[in-house]
Amino acid sequence: MTRAKSLALIAPMLLLGVETPALAVQAFGSISFVGTDTYDNTSINFTGPASILGTSTGTFAALGNCLGCVAMTSFNYVAFSPVTLLTAMNNGSTLTFRLETLTEVSRNAFGSLSIDGTGTVSQTGFESNFGRISLTS
Repeated sequence: MTRAKSLALIAPMLLLGVETPALAVQAFGSISFVGTDTYDNTSINFTGPASILGTSTGTFAALGNCLGCVAMTSFNYVAFSPVTLLTAMNNGSTLTFRLETLTEVSRNAFGSLSIDGTGTVSQTGFESNFGRISLTS
């Protein structure tokens, strides 16, 4: 079954105190990806590159919108092991998300698959940060 998927990646905003100038800024914001996939009872398989569409916030806004600029890695969500889920490259910026934990996997009566997880978001020029991701197919 092939369906369009929508992903949302959200990293918490970091509040920096005025008296800590030595701290680097961490990657943060929200961003949406759109692409295609197939899935079964154990795994999700991404078919081709995804795109960045819509309004991104925070440091993710530097990526802008792009077609086919996101490499997605398929994975088994039943026998899960951490995976670098996505790598997006556009406007001289690279964003990666390493999915480390699945927090929820569900399928509704219509067969749609939803996967939520947490991991590490990294972006060119910023420190890595904790992030959350939601996949809907």
